[in-house]
Amino acid sequence: MCVVATSDVAAGNVVMTIDGRTVAKPNRYTVQIGAGEHVDAEEQPDGSYPVWRFLNHACEPNTRLAGRTLVALADIRAGDEVTFDYDSTEWDMASPFACACGAATCRGTIRGYRHLTAAQRKRLCAIAPHLRAAALRGKTPARARRQA
Repeated sequence: MCVVATSDVAAGNVVMTIDGRTVAKPNRYTVQIGAGEHVDAEEQPDGSYPVWRFLNHACEPNTRLAGRTLVALADIRAGDEVTFDYDSTEWDMASPFACACGAATCRGTIRGYRHLTAAQRKRLCAIAPHLRAAALRGKTPARARRQA
C-alpha cells in the first residue's frame, strides 16, 4: 500500500497534514514530530485509517515533514507515489526494516536518525528540529552505537 498523488503538487507546496492523537511512545504506525511526541495513525470510528499511515519511506523522497505538514521537495505529478525519509523524523525506529527504495543512495536498513553516520546525516535533505537538538546534545552516531 502507498499514497499516490491525485493531482499535481508544485515543489514547496503542502501535500497533506499529519493529523491524529499525540502519544509518547512510538510504534510501527506513528510519526515522530518532537522529542517524545509521536502522531498515531490509529483506526478511525468508521474503520478507516488516516491516509498518511500509508506513506512509504524513500532514501530520495519527494516530500519532507515540517512539524505536521508534509511539503513537496520537488514537483509531484498526479499518479506519483508520495514518499518521505523516515530517518529525517525518527530518532529510533520502533520497527526497523530493510529498505527497498532502489535509490543509488539507499542506506539499506532504516533504523532512525541516531543510527546514521555523520556523512549520512549530512546528506539528508531535511531534518526535524528535534533530531538536530538531540544531535547537538551530544547524541552522536558513535555514542548511539555504544548505547545500543
